Amino acid sequence: MNHMMCPLCRQRFTYDEVREIDRHVKEKVPIVCPYCDQIVLMKLSHGYFVTYKIENYLEG
Repeated sequence: MNHMMCPLCRQRFTYDEVREIDRHVKEKVPIVCPYCDQIVLMKLSHGYFVTYKIENYLEG
């Protein structure tokens, strides 16, 4: 997993690239913040990107 911070809402999140779904030409695909739904980055991919919130759990 890769880590990234959204420049708009300043939240940290992780993302993964999903590939090998179909053969097609590499194209720019958005990485979207899972907190505010803004496009953070357009990156070349043969698939698409899935983003995940980073949850902080406190014990006790």
